[in-house]
Amino acid sequence: MGSNNFDGQVSHSDAIRIIQKSLELGLNIIDTANVYTQGRSEKTIGDAVHGQRDDVIIATKVGMEVGDDSEGSGLSPTHIASQLAKSLSRLQTSYIDIYYMHRPDPHTPLEVSLEALSAHVDKGSIRYIGCSNFGAEEIREAERICRDRGFPRIVALQPRYNLLDRSAESTLFPLAKSKGLGVFTYSPLSGGYLTGKYAGSSTPPQGSRAAHSSRYAERIKQLDGGGLLRKLGEIASSVGISPKDLALAWVLHNDAVTAPIVGASTVEQVESNCRVTELNVPGWVFEELDRASAVPNS
Repeated sequence: MGSNNFDGQVSHSDAIRIIQKSLELGLNIIDTANVYTQGRSEKTIGDAVHGQRDDVIIATKVGMEVGDDSEGSGLSPTHIASQLAKSLSRLQTSYIDIYYMHRPDPHTPLEVSLEALSAHVDKGSIRYIGCSNFGAEEIREAERICRDRGFPRIVALQPRYNLLDRSAESTLFPLAKSKGLGVFTYSPLSGGYLTGKYAGSSTPPQGSRAAHSSRYAERIKQLDGGGLLRKLGEIASSVGISPKDLALAWVLHNDAVTAPIVGASTVEQVESNCRVTELNVPGWVFEELDRASAVPNS
């Protein structure tokens, strides 16, 4: 369950209902970050899972700029300690299951960051460490440092992955398989673009993420996926599946993906997303989508 719109585009009360429905349906991982809706996402999750903490895996992140923190941003030991304490408080928990380095920090040596995270693992406030938005070479370096220094190893990656962005297939997925790393991909629908709801109109539909965020609306305008979107629609129609469900099923079909991180704005969307796991999609459909979304050889 992705939560970057909780207590923002999605109200606090609606987000709690979405989380509780997700748990009822069997989802057991909730992904958030200290910067999502200025920390309110974490607070909402803490309120929603209060009394059910042992039933859910909580993943959050550190490393992005935080405006109210005197330590600024990045993966320095002081920033990690400060933000971890705030995340634990907002989430109403004594530990984080998976704590991601949200992005590489060019100003802090990776070894210093990993040493700080290792100390928090030793204290019990972090169970496992992950990398979000790290390249393959950076992950290999993290693996080497952890091995050489005896730090807890990296257990999970979080790259972007969808029909419009398959870059993770070239190096990250093979690396994850060879190292036995979990892969939790984000943006499986390219922020809603692959649902088709932004096609054919210059104005984002009411209630959409692009309607809520001008920055996101501008990003949607930059996507050049009209041909793929038409092909996705044609294939989806031929097998009686919605484009949204088929795009999500395509991500799930890749055996390198442990689980995609999928957001929702309503309880009905959660229910719909969960039903995708029950679809019986013919193999030729995935082959057609692979061809339609492949990057041409230069």
